[in-house]
Amino acid sequence: CKDDAENPSPDELSEVLSVLRLHYPKAEFFQVRGEYIDAHREKLWICTNGEILKYVKAFRSLEYSADGTMIRNPSSLDVWFQPAFGKVEHIPAGSVWTGEE
Repeated sequence: CKDDAENPSPDELSEVLSVLRLHYPKAEFFQVRGEYIDAHREKLWICTNGEILKYVKAFRSLEYSADGTMIRNPSSLDVWFQPAFGKVEHIPAGSVWTGEE
């Protein structure tokens, strides 16, 4: 779903991608590597520039407890993160992560 109101500039996208460590392929990537993409589609997030920007805003809105043991996600988007030397964690929209399963 494309949101034309959220059309980030190339500079905004560059900053966003460096923060998230994302690879931003050009259209040629998809043409040349179509078989790879088909084989790994479940690991890929194919999205618009506006969706990337919304996700980064949600990620930046995370609120951390003073001791770092809890993270609150006040946004309407689910967020994933990876603590240093840890596994990838999921914080659903509007919930609190405590590191306990």
